[in-house]
Amino acid sequence: MSIISHHDTCVFHLRRQPPRHFAFLAHLLLVAQRERERRKKMRLIVHNMLSCNIKGVVNKFPLLIEAEKVIEKEVDFNPDFLRHMFAKIEWKALVDGARSMGYSELPDYAPDTAALDSDESFLRKFHHALLELHLDEGSIVCPETGRKFSVNKGIPNMLLHEDEV
Repeated sequence: MSIISHHDTCVFHLRRQPPRHFAFLAHLLLVAQRERERRKKMRLIVHNMLSCNIKGVVNKFPLLIEAEKVIEKEVDFNPDFLRHMFAKIEWKALVDGARSMGYSELPDYAPDTAALDSDESFLRKFHHALLELHLDEGSIVCPETGRKFSVNKGIPNMLLHEDEV
């Protein structure tokens, strides 16, 4: 048996394999499907890095969120990762995005970086907003033009029309 991986798809080739390998094959297919499902949900960490790329747009960031379906998926808590990411996150965009997805536990203003070492409660709220909230269905909207980019099954479609390039 050989496994050939192309981006998110896995192709399995069988060469007269005995039946005992079919259970293993089924397991591999299930693992690959779960991994694709895990990766394709749009989290607020992704939203915080997206901007509108329509030609001539000046106010590109942050994109507004119109949530129709939000999924919460548990992710392992990693305080070191959160402390590292904190400086890279645009706080107001994160708070607005979280609120538009129904989560209002984050403070309006980013706390002092010293609080990151002592306030685990804040880190857990930050973790939940950043990594565990997934926009499954809805739209992200350019703040200047109002152009809506659909999000289906957690995947934002940010392809531009010909006149927007």
